[in-house]
This record gives sequence, structure tokens and C-alpha cells, in this order.
Amino acid sequence: MSTILITGAGSFTGTHLARLLKATGDSAVIGSDMPGQPAWMPTAEFQPCDIRSGAEVSRLLDSVQPDTVYHLAGVSDENDSSALIRVNLEGTWNLLEACRRLERLPRVLLVGSAAGYGPQPDAVDALREDMPACPTTLYGFSREAELALGQLAGRRWGLPVFLCRVFNLIGPGLSERYAPAAILQRLVACSEAAPTAFPLRNGHVIRDFVDVRDVVRAYSLILERGQPEVIYNIGTGQGVSLLELTTRLAQIAGRPVSIVKAEGGNGAERSAADRSIANHDRLTRDTGWQPEIPLEQSLADMARLTMAEGEACRSCSS
Repeated sequence: MSTILITGAGSFTGTHLARLLKATGDSAVIGSDMPGQPAWMPTAEFQPCDIRSGAEVSRLLDSVQPDTVYHLAGVSDENDSSALIRVNLEGTWNLLEACRRLERLPRVLLVGSAAGYGPQPDAVDALREDMPACPTTLYGFSREAELALGQLAGRRWGLPVFLCRVFNLIGPGLSERYAPAAILQRLVACSEAAPTAFPLRNGHVIRDFVDVRDVVRAYSLILERGQPEVIYNIGTGQGVSLLELTTRLAQIAGRPVSIVKAEGGNGAERSAADRSIANHDRLTRDTGWQPEIPLEQSLADMARLTMAEGEACRSCSS
């Protein structure tokens, strides 16, 4: 039986990945996250580890002796730039160094972001991996730097590092720190009967929303069939504006809102790009992956969970 380590296992993506890997039943899945993070996840074991500490990371890797590492630990909040740099860059390097000291080198997946591309010319329809990465945000830069560190580790130490850029995640359990979940929460709070004015910033922004369950399946396939040090885009290839997304969520949630433009919109902070759509031809060619979960199902599953949680909270408080 192989041993799999997931860093950032308590995250939105980490919990979905753990469920997928545990469902196969042929691997021991071990989760790790920062001390103080929620320790529940559907795995046999959970070990806290501060990814910023090289000593802690080395102890974790020596203890686990993983065959495979999914490195999902990361920070996206630019309001704490120091934490973002320390976790995303220093943490990634700590992990790579600890992996290369193991007697048996594990396969390592590093996860970048579409934010690494930065704004592209208007003529660009979908983003390919061979296009230049020109991040204009600290988050986008840090994610690109992680991928570069992975390529360096592969060339210098022969560590089998696999790389990807993920476009905009969506699906049940998405944090309210991300636009689709925040919009859904606001919609649920609206009246079910009377039409309500619903202010929306950045309605023109177009994103490639890909279901987290499709994403974690892509992670697994990249490690199984992909090429080390080659970057793979994970996205649907379809663009949806935030205005259209909000309209669909309002219909699913049964909220008769009237969407109006809010002041202060200036693009998405994590990428600073108005349009971001993936070309996933390389991923499909090398691994056979295709997106399987349509946007309507992702939104319906999100709404069902959010509304059920809201009902549970109201029942507890009554």
C-alpha cells in the first residue's frame, strides 16, 4: 500500500481530494495542516505541521515517508503579505528540500494559479501554458514562483515534481472568501418573495469556473499520467461573467433579485485580469482528463449545502 501526504488537507480542495483518494482504498492518506486548523478530514491520520518551519516539515516527512505528496498548503490573502510569502514560497522550498533528503524520492504535485498569467491582450481567447506568465499581484507572483521552485528541484535533484495552474474553483463547501460563495450567501439572505436590489461589483469580469471535484481528479491523473516539470492548466475552457453567475445562482436559490452595478469594482484582486479562460488541451492529451461536472450542477450543489447549513443554524438558534 502506498502512502499519500496532503499538505493543506483541511482546506476546501484538501477535503475533496482526501475523499477521492480514500474512495480508492489502496493508499494510506495522511493529512497535514497548520497547527490550530480544523483537524477533521476523511483520512486515517492527521498531523499538524507549520509549513514555514523547515525542521517541522523535515520531521513530518521523515515520519510519514510518503510515496506521493499533494502540496495544497497556501495563502491567498494579500493583506498579510508576509504570511503569503512565507507560506507560499518558504513553505514550498521547505517541502521540496525535505522530500529530496528522503531515501526514496516521492512524487510531488505543486499547484499554481491562473492568477500567474496576469492580464493578457484582448485578442487572447484562452490561456495556454506556453504563454508568458506576467503576474501583476503578489499572490499571482508567489504561485508562479512555487512552480519555478518545483522545476528547479526537478533539474537540480531529480525530484519528480508535477505542476499545474488551477483556474477558478467552485463547488460545495467553497469559502466565502471567494466570489461565488460570497454572492450565494448574500442571495440566500435576500427575501424569497419581494424583489430585492442586489448590488454587484465586477459583473463584467469573465472567469473559467471549474468544479473542485473535477480539479482533484485532475490532480490524481497528473501524478499518474503526466510529465514531471511540465505545467498543466486545469479549467473547463468556458468563460462565464460574474453577472451571469449571479443570475444563475439567484434562480437556483429562488431569490427574485434585481442585479444593479455597485460602485468600486476594479477587477479581481487575486489576478487583476478581466478575462481568464483555460486552454486544457495539454492536460487532456497527456492524461485523458475532461471536465465532467457542469456549472449548473456545481451551483446547485453549492446552493443546496449553503441553504441546508443556514436552516441548521436557524434551528439551533430558535
